[in-house]
Amino acid sequence: MDRRSGKDSGTLYVATTGKPYPLQLLSTASAADTGILDFFDYDTPLDLAPPPADLVVDTSKLGN
Repeated sequence: MDRRSGKDSGTLYVATTGKPYPLQLLSTASAADTGILDFFDYDTPLDLAPPPADLVVDTSKLGN
């Protein structure tokens, strides 16, 4: 998929065999602001845990 609208543009690569998983996202918004996001390890268990309390920011206390 290639999507271009305004200043945002990029390309999403999707697997064409097996499950249609996204594989890579290329951002080409501008020459100075490009990026690559690779997707790996589908169907692999992921252990998530909350961060330690000292790394949590209460956004309601940040003000306006």
